[in-house]
Amino acid sequence: MRILVIGTGGVGSAFAGIARRREFFDHCALADYDVARAETVVAATDDGRFSAHAVDASSRARSMPMHTCGPAAKARWRLAFGR
Repeated sequence: MRILVIGTGGVGSAFAGIARRREFFDHCALADYDVARAETVVAATDDGRFSAHAVDASSRARSMPMHTCGPAAKARWRLAFGR
């Protein structure tokens, strides 16, 4: 299972700390407007299953990190947003 977490403030960083002790997922992408904050949380997990990404959730056109999604999700996103 792949997980995308938008926001690495208090809740997102707490989620990462708990999730790193679990084995039910393959990868967790942590995304934040401030990519440095996401990178800090990833570094704190010390777990290769986590990655940091920049996302601007205030912009509909830029709020979908396409590289973290499978083909079906990408197709739905293109239909919904015309990209």
